Parts: sequence; C-alpha cells; structure tokens
Amino acid sequence: MSYGTLGKHARRVLTKKADAVHAAHNLIVKIGSDANHIAVAGASDKPLGICTDAPDKAEYPAAVELFTGPDTGNAVAGAAVAVDDELYLAANGKLVNAATAGAGDVYHCGRALTPAAAADEEIEIEGKSPELVTLS
Repeated sequence: MSYGTLGKHARRVLTKKADAVHAAHNLIVKIGSDANHIAVAGASDKPLGICTDAPDKAEYPAAVELFTGPDTGNAVAGAAVAVDDELYLAANGKLVNAATAGAGDVYHCGRALTPAAAADEEIEIEGKSPELVTLS
C-alpha cells in the first residue's frame, strides 16, 4: 500500500500524473485512469480542477489547482466571456458562459473575473466546487 498521495495539500494544489499530453496550460481536468492520474475534462465529465501545467508526455507530473482553493485561478475560455459571467464546463477542458453552454446538464465551475474576446483566451476565474446544474 502506498501512502505517497495522502495528506494535506497546501493551497489546495495536487500533483497528479497525466494520462495523455495536454494541448495547453490551464485546462480543466477530471480524475483520470485512477486516483493518481488526470485527463482533460469533456463537457459531461465531473471536473476536478485546473491543470496549470501542459504535460507533453503521458505519466508526467502535473499540478492541479482545486476550484475551491483560496486563490483565483486561470482557465481557458471556450468562447467569448464577459466579466461576471457564470462559467460552465465545455468540451476540451474549457469554460463557457450559459449562453454558449446551451440547454442541458452542465457543471457550474465559477465566474469570470476577466473577459475573453474569443475561444482559447485565458481568463481569471473565481472558482467554486463544481455543481451539476440544468440550464434551460
């Protein structure tokens, strides 16, 4: 039995291994192939947090900031976002506002503190514990 991953993590930052290469820094990730791994989250996946690294190989260690940490975080927008927009998980580990997310079940992950004019821009967010909500 390994106890290497147990313990209190300062500032709510975890170190996990990547299941695969990440396309960019600050993508939203989920628990991967096991408790010690992460994978980029899809629109219907329960998110774990923001991977501040961009591992360029599988099995590389990567830092994951939990949404509920004491600090704000940086994330990647999946479309244009305005300041104070509520943010929801979209495809490829990105966050979008309610209008872009559309109707259905999505994970609410926080709100935007800075704007994005288009997809793939980084935004500063105030994270919250991911909550599955239904948008109409």
